Amino acid sequence: DLTGIEGTDGTLYLGAISPATRIQPGQVISAADLDNLVFDTGAGFNGASFTFAAIDNNGNEDQTPATFTLNTPPNTEDAVGELDDNQVLQLSAAVTGTAPNTVVPLAAGNDPDGAVDNYRIDVSTITEGELFIGDPGAGGVLVTGTNNTIPATDLANLYFRADGDFVGGVEIEYVAIDNQGAEDPTPGVIYLNPPSTNVRPETVDEEGVVPVNGTLPLNSTNGVDLGGSDPDGTVD
Repeated sequence: DLTGIEGTDGTLYLGAISPATRIQPGQVISAADLDNLVFDTGAGFNGASFTFAAIDNNGNEDQTPATFTLNTPPNTEDAVGELDDNQVLQLSAAVTGTAPNTVVPLAAGNDPDGAVDNYRIDVSTITEGELFIGDPGAGGVLVTGTNNTIPATDLANLYFRADGDFVGGVEIEYVAIDNQGAEDPTPGVIYLNPPSTNVRPETVDEEGVVPVNGTLPLNSTNGVDLGGSDPDGTVD
């Protein structure tokens, strides 16, 4: 029996995503079919839940149904920063300052069904500078390694110091972690380059489920989101 799943949240199916296989409230399925349940999120999904109860071989039903909760992970946006060699740039969550030391906003994460508590940052690929928590000129702490988790409140306290031979191409991955411990499966990237550098757009893989002898319109209504994104512009 479905409880709390609204039309904007999504739909539960048995097997292929098709109107014919949509689970109806109160529907009974075999225990073997539990592994074939598919939940297709809607465009307005921000978390959902449904209840289910076991029925034994004598027809006795659990009078205290269990609840299955579906949460949406946080989202981590890409960010773009510009600086020259030997410069220090604060990656702030708010725009402050004036050129040539403009503080660019770090596109922080967000969580539709909760709050972002932490961020994990990977600095292992940095070859032309260093990342600090706090101003490196005032006792900032160097960030090293691949698994650095910082509280969300420290996001605006990140500083990047470029080396003397900085030519750009620095990409720092960071991942939002919400208050339930869920992580963004698609990390955001902080792109750091000299001024006027154009960052290339990105295109991500997608997949869809097509019923046998059926069709699948490639649109968001069917859970397919073809397209790309551009960290410093738009995809035309």
